[in-house]
Amino acid sequence: MSATGKKDILAKGFEENKVPLLVEEMCLTGAVDLKATAKALENREIVRKNPLIIKSGDNAFISILSFGAIIFWNTKANEHADLLKTIMEISQTAVDQRVRDSLLVEPTAGKDEPLFNEVLLADASADRVYLVSFAFAQSVVLERVELDVELILKNLEPLLIDLKEDGHIKAASKTLLQTIGFSMSSQQELMSGLLLLDRPAETWESEPLSRLYERLYDYFDIATRQAALEQKVDFIKSSVSVLMDIVNARHSVRLEWIVIVLIALEVIPGMYHIAQEFHLIP
Repeated sequence: MSATGKKDILAKGFEENKVPLLVEEMCLTGAVDLKATAKALENREIVRKNPLIIKSGDNAFISILSFGAIIFWNTKANEHADLLKTIMEISQTAVDQRVRDSLLVEPTAGKDEPLFNEVLLADASADRVYLVSFAFAQSVVLERVELDVELILKNLEPLLIDLKEDGHIKAASKTLLQTIGFSMSSQQELMSGLLLLDRPAETWESEPLSRLYERLYDYFDIATRQAALEQKVDFIKSSVSVLMDIVNARHSVRLEWIVIVLIALEVIPGMYHIAQEFHLIP
């Protein structure tokens, strides 16, 4: 709702002419500075600042979320490129080419309902556009996290197979440390991604919006996917802990050998001189 209490209808043709909207999502590799982006786009018609929603014609608009998702509603491809360039320059981020998705939003009489391959909306109000954008973005960011988790597991797999089959890890310590470093740096990003799955504040203030979000949450299967991800992240944490123990053990053994060599270097000359004194060696 607007500050005056009036409903902000972003796409009049959506309701009046029953025009469906094609919704496309792009995922970035990092967060978006919404304040700086809004300032750079101040010559555009900004409907809402957080999340940032920009009008792009009678039945077209763009929703930009701080956690690195951009939702294009019925916009043209050339506008995608222009906007992405602005955002990437401001936020020092890039498009994650692995993750792209689209969705069809259809008008319906007074009913909000996600179906098999589309979402029915009663109207194109700013709140409804935001909720669909938010849930859609959560799903796609979740997909990005899922891909990152699979990459970490793929890197860990050969090390864990060595440990299982041979009782030790063949990889050099440098390779082992690189794998641990990659896994640990990714864990922070993974946990940040999972924290994005909280409910938007608007759902606590409106029962219809709360029902819409709950249906979208189920539609994108976010709860099941989140639970599976959390289990994998826990497994990664345990695996990294085991690998760190192995690295520490290797380090301890190396130090022990260094001490033994140093002692030997001290003792051997003395023993040699003693042997010479007792004529044990020429």
